[in-house]
Amino acid sequence: MLYQDKLAVVPALVATGLLTFTGVLVETAMNVTFPTLIQSFGITTAAVQWVTSMNLLAIAAVIPASAWLLRHLSPRRLFVAANGLFLTGSVLNSVALVFPLLLLGRFLQGLSTSIALPLLFHLILSYVPKDRRGLFMGLGVMTTSVAPVFGPAYGGMMTQHFNWRGIFAGILPVILLSLILGWQALPGERPQGRSDRLNWPALLCLALTFTLLLESVSSGRLTLQLSGLLLTAVLAGGFVKLNQRQPLLNLTVFKQRRFVALMAGLLVYQALLLSLSFVLANYLQLIAGYSATTAGAFMIPGALAAAILAPLSGRLLDKLGARIPVAAGTGLALLGLLLLLLALPSQRLPQLIACHLLLMTGLGLSNSNLMTCSLNALTREQITDGNAVINTLQQLAGALGTALAAGIMARCQSDLGLKPGTAWGSYLTLSILALLLLLSLLNALRQLPRTGGRHTEAAGDDVQAQTGSRNQTGSAC
Repeated sequence: MLYQDKLAVVPALVATGLLTFTGVLVETAMNVTFPTLIQSFGITTAAVQWVTSMNLLAIAAVIPASAWLLRHLSPRRLFVAANGLFLTGSVLNSVALVFPLLLLGRFLQGLSTSIALPLLFHLILSYVPKDRRGLFMGLGVMTTSVAPVFGPAYGGMMTQHFNWRGIFAGILPVILLSLILGWQALPGERPQGRSDRLNWPALLCLALTFTLLLESVSSGRLTLQLSGLLLTAVLAGGFVKLNQRQPLLNLTVFKQRRFVALMAGLLVYQALLLSLSFVLANYLQLIAGYSATTAGAFMIPGALAAAILAPLSGRLLDKLGARIPVAAGTGLALLGLLLLLLALPSQRLPQLIACHLLLMTGLGLSNSNLMTCSLNALTREQITDGNAVINTLQQLAGALGTALAAGIMARCQSDLGLKPGTAWGSYLTLSILALLLLLSLLNALRQLPRTGGRHTEAAGDDVQAQTGSRNQTGSAC
């Protein structure tokens, strides 16, 4: 059923866009608060990473159910639920005096983002006329691309001039404005279509699998890591069995080797982005002695370059094929990461910014194109399922990257002391990330053709309607 009140489309999109933007903004703003949170709560580096991982875990666990939610609940009901979750989480975080309460708030905010992000693109594709849909899709993607540019700076400024709780208090007016707009503008009609039950056992098993995997990776004790990974494998097998009865995720896409290989490179990028934010935020404040505001502002040039280059890189793919922009971008990212590793001991901000800018320029050239080509390796019927798998695993990869960096740094701090351990933990983490990028580069050179390949329509509209991808699939690999 189409939404008859066309004039309400814009405020509905503004309301949902504000909620989505705020979710991503807070996610990136918290990265620069880790040293402060460690002191405030008296926790370890391994524990503080759960501030980010808990949020990503909630998103990864619920995104597979987003298509079911969009089929069975009205946009207004979904929006109010997402807004209420985010508002409750923000209030809890703004008054949190104990660490578990902060984690609960972050979990609720993650649940909110996992609903709001697919809802935003669903509204665009359901209620915006086709002749204006491209414009609004671009604005929707830009919403989630621009938030990481300002998130770290916002988090650093609030932490330094007020306190970390101000990050959540400061966004409350925006959330309330979003709620007022959305309540009036979003359609309340329940979607007409098939009625089926959500596979709750599979969803819960998937959430437990992800949680145990993150805990195992971040644990500093080898015995706990091995036993945790063994239990994770058992739970993963249980999910596969439960998923066969009523598919939550279509796992047959993993039979496409090219899709899996290119998706692996995409997941390396996601792990790199989150773990790098964790490492640099700690290094710049604990070792180099810069303020939280400076540490946050440090991220802006690179994040801005990546956001600008993402749509431009798609044009390069259409004209030149995927091999050149993906290989050149991955190569630049690897070079920037190696130079950053060499420049870290100098602690000179201009040099570090230049290296980070080079790294993020490479990511901007290749990241979205890797997603395009991984989905183009599937048949048209598999693309929606493939995008759901990618969206889920991207969140998990980001959380795993953060957990790995935190685990390495915590172990080094335990063995060497706070400052030496932070320094050596940073060097070791960046070295591992450089190795993963090198493998990703070699993999891209192997998988992508030397000349522009076939053109495949990726059915991007259907993909984003059901999964809320932050990337738009495109055409030439």
